[in-house]
Amino acid sequence: MGGGALAWASTSSGIPGSDGVIHGCYNTTSPLKILHLLDPAAGTGCPTGTTAIAFNQTGPVGPAGPVGPQGAQGTPGVQGPQGIQGDTGSQGLTGATGPAGPTGTSGVTGYEIVTTTTSGMNTGDTATATCPAHKHALSGSGEILSDGLNGGSVKISGGAPTIGGVGWEITTTVDMTPAWVDAISRGNDFFTDANQLTLQVWVVCATTTP
Repeated sequence: MGGGALAWASTSSGIPGSDGVIHGCYNTTSPLKILHLLDPAAGTGCPTGTTAIAFNQTGPVGPAGPVGPQGAQGTPGVQGPQGIQGDTGSQGLTGATGPAGPTGTSGVTGYEIVTTTTSGMNTGDTATATCPAHKHALSGSGEILSDGLNGGSVKISGGAPTIGGVGWEITTTVDMTPAWVDAISRGNDFFTDANQLTLQVWVVCATTTP
């Protein structure tokens, strides 16, 4: 130590103190500045003719060193467990209106069924049911309400739309049984009483869109 100072240390558990500070006393009355170390935990103090002194055992913090190089990338960690399912999100906004679709196929309106009953007809005559104006026939049929003296031998032989498709017509024929054929061959005439048939025709009508 400079200035003619002399120092010595004693082995004590209290030097340095618990706060890391070294305590001591040095002589101020003698040219030889003798330093005595103290243990504060022992309760001793500086004697007469000396002055207390304290100094840290730990030196001052040095400047920060330079940043070291980046280390190598570590290996990937193991995959964690699957998380719990989140809450349902709120409903989204309504989307924009889509474009108009193509024009649909033509339809029908004014649907109705027209029925016509015609009496006093002969076998082979045509009975007709006609749709109202501006309507067309979609389908139709008919039946024999009475065949007079023909004994149930008259049958409907056909049915079809009328010309222009504005109605429906049916025609009749006689079922010539073997007995009838034999009777006619012997001169019997079963057709002397004409106008015996009563026919009913119905037609399904509607206004069609072209």
